Amino acid sequence: MRVLTRMGLAAVLAGAAFSQDNGTPAAFIAADVHPTQDSGNPLQNRMRGPFTGGGHYDFRGATLVDMIVSAYTVTPEKVLGGPNGLDYDRFDIRAVTPPTSSASVNDTTSRCLKN
Repeated sequence: MRVLTRMGLAAVLAGAAFSQDNGTPAAFIAADVHPTQDSGNPLQNRMRGPFTGGGHYDFRGATLVDMIVSAYTVTPEKVLGGPNGLDYDRFDIRAVTPPTSSASVNDTTSRCLKN
């Protein structure tokens, strides 16, 4: 199940980057999405980000629920349904954004999740 979740997340991020029309800048030039390494310390495994700036986007230790909450400015209690692990599996996202991108963190995250 985790493999399917990871593949789905990668497909969402790749789809967001490649399915933009010509009038809208791509969300990312390149993105690296991988499962968060478990450090054994619960304080180090918590979510950090999303951070943008200098042509980079970093979101570390984020669950899919964290990404949805960040993108759509809702509370975690409003996110219902989905596969097992939606609020358990954590991912690190590192991406390069277009240099002329003026999109907010919420806009960038929501573009990743829309497709």
